[in-house]
Amino acid sequence: MRRNFVAVDLILLLIGLYFSLGAQAESILLAQNAPRVLPTKKTVNTGPEEIAPEKGNTDPLNKMGKPKDNKTVLTGNQQVQEFVGVVQFLKGKANWDGTDRKDDIGFKTLFGWNESVAVDDDAHLKMVTRSRCVAVVYGESQLQTPLKSAESAWNVVGGSARWICGTGQSDTVRLNGHAISLSDGELLYHKKLLYIVHGKAVSESGELEPGQTYKWSGNRWIVEYDGEDLYQSWELAQKLPAPKESKSLGEPSRKIRSRWYLGPMFGPAKTSHPNSLFEISDPEIHGIRAAVNFKWGDQSVIGSLNFYEIENKNSERDCCSMGPPQPGDDPTRHNLYESFTADVGWRSNHDRDWAWTARMGIGLDILEVRSFSSGPGPGFSFQRDVDFISAHLSFGIEKIFFEEWLGWGGLLLSAEAFYHQGLIHQKTNSEPFEYIPDPRPPEYHSVDDTLSAFGVIFNFAPLLQF
Repeated sequence: MRRNFVAVDLILLLIGLYFSLGAQAESILLAQNAPRVLPTKKTVNTGPEEIAPEKGNTDPLNKMGKPKDNKTVLTGNQQVQEFVGVVQFLKGKANWDGTDRKDDIGFKTLFGWNESVAVDDDAHLKMVTRSRCVAVVYGESQLQTPLKSAESAWNVVGGSARWICGTGQSDTVRLNGHAISLSDGELLYHKKLLYIVHGKAVSESGELEPGQTYKWSGNRWIVEYDGEDLYQSWELAQKLPAPKESKSLGEPSRKIRSRWYLGPMFGPAKTSHPNSLFEISDPEIHGIRAAVNFKWGDQSVIGSLNFYEIENKNSERDCCSMGPPQPGDDPTRHNLYESFTADVGWRSNHDRDWAWTARMGIGLDILEVRSFSSGPGPGFSFQRDVDFISAHLSFGIEKIFFEEWLGWGGLLLSAEAFYHQGLIHQKTNSEPFEYIPDPRPPEYHSVDDTLSAFGVIFNFAPLLQF
């Protein structure tokens, strides 16, 4: 009987094992045939790690060293007891100066109190200060951290610097010994010029207006470029690389204060004199003008120096041709008028590329008379130099080309109608070869009278503008 029970138990055990193995095999097959699900892909940042100036998880005190209540931070084999600043970027080379620290300066280097760093020429060091302001120091310069005792200012000696404090942030920096407290803004110091980009900046001499560039003079900051000179301030800022935290500045329109130009003068003219033999036949002008104009409100004040000659366009100045005239010759063809004038004037619009102009001035003139006659009647040879003082008036128009393309200069073309009048006779000199018959002919009169001239002057000149 017991054998029968044992047999039954064995049979039941085998049946149970069979069904158990079958279920496991089925589950394995189902798992193999089921679609595979890959694990979630994780993005790993392989770029350089940024140290943000804001407090939070990226605070260097939380990322490095011991807990925040114990502010000892390890950097290489050195210890910084309290966080004063941290290097975020270094281009070029910087070295410790006057300190026992030997660790290399680079990304994440921490500064302690009363330390000094020499930034090499053509290098710049970007850092985040204890106040969470961003600063960039450009070499060749020396950067000194504040003293702990008085929470004193950062010091930058030599070189250039840029300081940027965000909303609610403030910092104090001494630039070549001159303290500036900056709040919610940005400043730039370069070539001994201080540009307050925006925000509040307070100096030893008072609060400095944003958007202006200052220069230290007489124990105070004085304005070098005001709000109308935004282009000069913008140009100063472009000379130094700016960090991403810097305010983006669009290029402002350039304010031109002055224009300087030098170029030839030419054009047709007419002359008039009481004695026809003192006039100039078929005259034309050749000369040169040097001029400058300065902004005066919306207009310009012009100053110019001019030297020009009025002579016969076919004149032969060779002495060998000064013999008796040939048939058909004009006896006045060798006469020459020289004038040196100083003008002041007006330009109707300083900023526009074209404008009306007016000039007036005085001159020192010489009329060289080289007139010959062989008759009818007695022949004569007038060879006189007549000196006198004159007045000059002109009105015209001028246009500047290529100003937008060049920026710093252009090409000026002007045309003006002029009138020139001799005023005061100075002296008359006779040349040694002058021949006047006796009795003197009627043409020999009015020798001391002055000449007048009028015509059109064209001026073509390259110019520089500042």
